[in-house]
Amino acid sequence: MRKTQFPIKYIFEYFKKNNDKEVKKELNKNTKRYVFVKYKDEIGNISYKFIGIYILDKEKTLKENIRVWKRVETRINFV
Repeated sequence: MRKTQFPIKYIFEYFKKNNDKEVKKELNKNTKRYVFVKYKDEIGNISYKFIGIYILDKEKTLKENIRVWKRVETRINFV
């Protein structure tokens, strides 16, 4: 099996319309996103791989006028 790495440090969330209201909806929340990628291997099996926990980068979101999510963790800690 081929080892795949997902060095995705930022996720950019765009909207169909240039809508400031949608972009700023999340600014006052402390939302965490647990992100998985879906991929197929060579024989067609579908798998999911955890790539990280992301929080909204408020400074970049306001500057770019798109939602910018920054990776803060690469592991999930189960207590």
